[in-house]
This record gives sequence, C-alpha cells and structure tokens, in this order.
Amino acid sequence: MALRLIKQRSDAETSTDNSASNPTLVPSKPATQSSWLPDEQVSINLFENARHSVVHIAVIYSDLSTSMNPASVSIEPVRGSGTGFFFDASHVVTNFHVVKEAKEIRVRFSTCPAGVYFLADMLGADYLRDIAVLKLHKPDFPHVAGQLPPLPPPLPLGKSSELRVGQRVFLIGNPFGLELTLTTGII
Repeated sequence: MALRLIKQRSDAETSTDNSASNPTLVPSKPATQSSWLPDEQVSINLFENARHSVVHIAVIYSDLSTSMNPASVSIEPVRGSGTGFFFDASHVVTNFHVVKEAKEIRVRFSTCPAGVYFLADMLGADYLRDIAVLKLHKPDFPHVAGQLPPLPPPLPLGKSSELRVGQRVFLIGNPFGLELTLTTGII
C-alpha cells in the first residue's frame, strides 16, 4: 500500500494552534490531477515533458567475461548500462565512465519497439568532467523497417552560471536497469 504525506486543512489552521496544521500520513488513493499538490504538478509536468528525450544506454565492454578462475570462461559479454539525453537530432550526452571502454554502445529511448536500439560511437569526451558525446546510427533491423519512431526532441540546456544554492534539481534516468525514474535534490 502506498502512503502519502498530506497536510490536512481546517478552519483551525488559521488559529495560533499549530497542531491542526501538522502533516498526516494517510493511505494513498489513486491520484487524480485535482488531488496533486502544486509541487507534485511541477514534477509531473517536468517528467512528462522530458521523459522521451532521456535514453537508456547499454554497453558491451568485452567479448568474454572470466571468473576468478582464468580457466573458466563464460560466453556472456561484460555489460554495463547508464543514462543519457538527446542533445540534438543525432547526438546523445552521457557519462564518460559508462562508455569509456565500450566495444559496443546501444542506445534505446522509450518509444523504440521492444528489442530495437540504435548503435552509437563516442565522438568525444572529457574524462575530468565525466561527460561524453555519442553519435547515433540508424538501426539495421529489417523486421522493423518503417516502424521506427521519430527521434525525440533534444532537451534544452541551462547555464550552470545561473544556478544558485538552494535550487531544486530533477534527475531522470535509468539506474540499475530500471526504466525512467525521477529523483529530486537540492543544489
């Protein structure tokens, strides 16, 4: 059961007694737009507007993985994953540590059909800032020819010089293989 922290409103809230305005933990009902708090509406809108431009990156680092015993070789490739976002019509920005030793980079966005991904090459990177730019290549899947969705729009970029301590930040990503999560924080 989901629980939701709400602030109960009453006539007593305007009195000097603060006990009536304390938040209460109650069982959550299915959310409707009219029941969202203004802060929640901001988060929901931001997520819905950006989610399609956030991508999942799957990486193959080597052809074979070995266990602690060098004589034991698995045919499974060593894999990693991360998150990125569309910077422009054919480029994705991601973390350098995700793709730095990649033999193959696969990029998938939320509207791709199941099992369909774009291959990508790393165009450039700044390892000190842990950032990399990837160039996408159209997938070569004959069974989905004509079914590829259009590429999502790029996300607008802000200026770090305009950030202030105390501002909220929102992170949309694919941590640990989960798809499209939203995390918030404060600068």
